[in-house]
Amino acid sequence: MQFFSERPEGEQDPEPTPRALPAWIQPPDGEIPVPLAVGRVLARVPSAALLLKRIDVYSSGCEFRIAVAARRDRSQPEERWFDILDVIQPMGHHRRRRSGPRVGVTLADGRTATGDEDRPSLERDERTGPIVTLRGGGGGGSDQNYEMTYRAWLWPVPPAGALTLHYAWPGLGIDEGGVELDGARVAEAARAAQQIWE
Repeated sequence: MQFFSERPEGEQDPEPTPRALPAWIQPPDGEIPVPLAVGRVLARVPSAALLLKRIDVYSSGCEFRIAVAARRDRSQPEERWFDILDVIQPMGHHRRRRSGPRVGVTLADGRTATGDEDRPSLERDERTGPIVTLRGGGGGGSDQNYEMTYRAWLWPVPPAGALTLHYAWPGLGIDEGGVELDGARVAEAARAAQQIWE
């Protein structure tokens, strides 16, 4: 007995209609960003640290590269290591609910935005900024050390002046905090982003 019916010869699946993603959802394609070295430890808790690695600046916004570094600390209970891995790994080692980082910004003009929206809707592409979109990156390590990277896309380019990056990670025990960055430096770097294609 045949389950699938025969397809007429030459029949192909229709080509998908390409749809341009709105500028607020992710960095632009075809552009080399300007990396700003701003590396610093944002917070430390037993066996884990939250890091701001760098800011990649594009012509239309900037992306904060945020990482969590974990290490197996023999002075901590063994369960602490597995609890941290459960929180920071996409799939986790156990079946516990993952609680990701929280990221937001305050711009020099007082406007704010958070990346709490898990899945931005493409139906709402008529949006005004600022908007923060949080995306996962990648991770890896060993049975002694592990690092996971996240990317927080801020659209549009922030104005000159103080740019405050807010963060919290309740699942890791990291309380709300903030770090002030130089928005003028970001705005200047945005003018230097290079187009790959003519």
